[in-house]
Order: sequence, then structure tokens, then C-alpha cells
Amino acid sequence: MKKLLLIITLLAITILAISRTNDFAVWFNAEKFYRPIYSADFDVMNKETTIKIKLENSYNVKHGFSLVFPCKTVDYRSFTDLDGLLQYKFISNNKLLEKRTIPIPTRPILGTNDGKCDLVLFTFDLPFQKATGDVFLEVTVESPITKLEKYRGSIRCEISPAYWPK
Repeated sequence: MKKLLLIITLLAITILAISRTNDFAVWFNAEKFYRPIYSADFDVMNKETTIKIKLENSYNVKHGFSLVFPCKTVDYRSFTDLDGLLQYKFISNNKLLEKRTIPIPTRPILGTNDGKCDLVLFTFDLPFQKATGDVFLEVTVESPITKLEKYRGSIRCEISPAYWPK
């Protein structure tokens, strides 16, 4: 009887883990789950700066495009009402899937971790639903984000999962 109860319990846990793989990954392997799928220098001070990224996801969740830069403490007020415009495009098989020009959010999602500030500027689902092959994200600075001037030269962009279990 005890063996049957143990088998049923293990089966239930396995089914739960498989059906909720993102939650399972977050709780038991958060460091790997939240690891960026892309990270590079990004000069947001110069108009027309463009990056093109091949998106390869490891989890089927919403991902965030963030600006990351060194900081010791965060005064959230200094990151409200940022100026600047970004344009992003999703491209697959040389076809434009989506294109938007967005202002920097008035109150962007801001986080700190290990001496870095992280401003999430926009999110998107991966895998990208309309894609028929490899998907590329192209981001262009349409108008500089001048209020981040003091971080010039140390700003990076990162793409990582923007998923928080319920």
C-alpha cells in the first residue's frame, strides 16, 4: 500500500512539473531560467544606433528588452519621464512581421541586481507566433535617451524572460 501511495505521489509531482515547466524552472533553476538570451553594448545616446538579434528562446514565455547599466542605489524618480524613442521590428524569412515605434515608458519597470539597474522597455512572446523560420529583432534608436547620459558607455541591452510565477 505504501509503495502504491509513493508511486501515485511521484506520478502526480511529475505531471505537475511537466505541465507547469516554466514555474518549475523558475523555482528550481531560476539562475538558468532568467539568464539573458542576448546581451550587448547599446549606445542609446546616438540616433540611428541599430542592433539586429537572432532570437533563440529556451523557454516559451514573454521576454523583455532591457537597458542594463551599473548603479549602486536606485532613485526611482530619476528614471521617470525618460525621453527618447525606439523602433523595433520582428523579421522572419525577410518578411516584416511587426514594426513599432515606441516612446520610453513614463515609468519603466526598474529592477536592481548585483550592482546593476535594469530598465524593461518592452516585452514580447517567444516563440514569436507569426514566424515561419528564424526570427530576428531589430532595434533602432529613433531619438536618443539623453536622460541616461551619465551612464554613457556602460549601457547594455539584454533580452531575458519576463516571467514571474503566480
